[in-house]
Amino acid sequence: LKKPLCSTFLSSDLYLNSIDLAFISETWLTPDIPDSFIKINGYCPLRRDRGATNSDKKSGGGVCLYYKSCMHVMEFSPEGCEKFEILWAKVRYHSKLFVYAVAYFPPGANYGAELVNHLHDVTISLLSDNDVFSVTLCGDLNSLDISLLLSTEYNELFTGPTRRAAQLDRVLTTSDHLYDSAVTTKLTLQTDHLAIICAPKICLPQTNLKSVFVNQRMRFKELFNKSMDETNFQFIERFTDPTQAMGAFLDYITDVYHFCCPLRTVVLTDRDPSYITPLIKYQMKQKYTALRKKNIQKADKYSESIRVLIAESLRSNRGSKMGSRLWWKTIKIHTKDDQTIDQFQPLTANDINAYFSSICTNTSYVEPVLCSTTGIEPPVLSPVEKMYAVVPQPHFEGLASCTVAYLAEV
Repeated sequence: LKKPLCSTFLSSDLYLNSIDLAFISETWLTPDIPDSFIKINGYCPLRRDRGATNSDKKSGGGVCLYYKSCMHVMEFSPEGCEKFEILWAKVRYHSKLFVYAVAYFPPGANYGAELVNHLHDVTISLLSDNDVFSVTLCGDLNSLDISLLLSTEYNELFTGPTRRAAQLDRVLTTSDHLYDSAVTTKLTLQTDHLAIICAPKICLPQTNLKSVFVNQRMRFKELFNKSMDETNFQFIERFTDPTQAMGAFLDYITDVYHFCCPLRTVVLTDRDPSYITPLIKYQMKQKYTALRKKNIQKADKYSESIRVLIAESLRSNRGSKMGSRLWWKTIKIHTKDDQTIDQFQPLTANDINAYFSSICTNTSYVEPVLCSTTGIEPPVLSPVEKMYAVVPQPHFEGLASCTVAYLAEV
């Protein structure tokens, strides 16, 4: 989680899968990293960084818990937990108390038996309390022998590989009847571990909003440009009225655009942050569809595309904020203290004419000529007409054909 944008990529997975509680091991966080660095909109973090543990390594490790801000979660520390990389939390839902723990057992650590005994003793103590309804343990336990836990109070929700061909990540619970299913999925953030998603039988409510957008990815834009290059626009010439000709042209362009760039429908929720655009949500759905079909290569391509789109969305959101450098530059312009700024030169009719003639690819194109206004007397306007009068601008002969030719080649 200490890498840039990691929490942002993680948030996209939390929102898409409607996660209420997320447990993360090997966060690599250190005490000098504030909670604001890993903050996710709508969620609150609890963390236990590597420090007072039996691990000989000073870097790496660490565990973290994200819970929805509408939930009542309280961290507690059972006796002896300070020796291990483990985080205990209590969650009260209605009148019942649920206990969760996320742990990390480093490879080659020499305190495996001691950690298992700690988990077993704390669980027995918690279940003896009538107020505690369920205890759930999860995390990257590597080669830890958990046979003692499975033979007594715990049941495993998922069995299968989570990193290559090995099962390193575990989810154990004393109340497996509370969950419908447990599946693995590949996350958007870069990790070689699969995430385990456990679906409860009772979920927290959310507000859904259906959104329709135009898919403007590069391959669809290329298809649109190819269609424009292959189109013969001579059908516009049969219109004598310029307004009808322009209307027919726009209708044709719109039809081709919607054919090449189809409309997509996604459902946005109140859990989605501001940078989750409809396109990002759509690609996330496509990624998980590819994962269900076991098309890992296609899912990896979607993950890379999602990371790029999220980064672009964040940059565009920040683009509306004015930094101190731009702020002082704007002040100098308005106060005329900065004399190095080039003054804006208004465009003339000849400038516009030269621009369009330079980009036109129509071989039969004739450069527009300014109409002569010699001998034309200005109209006599009433006082009311003078209030709404518009300064007449020079117009071009053949400008409409120039515009059509230019758009046809775009």
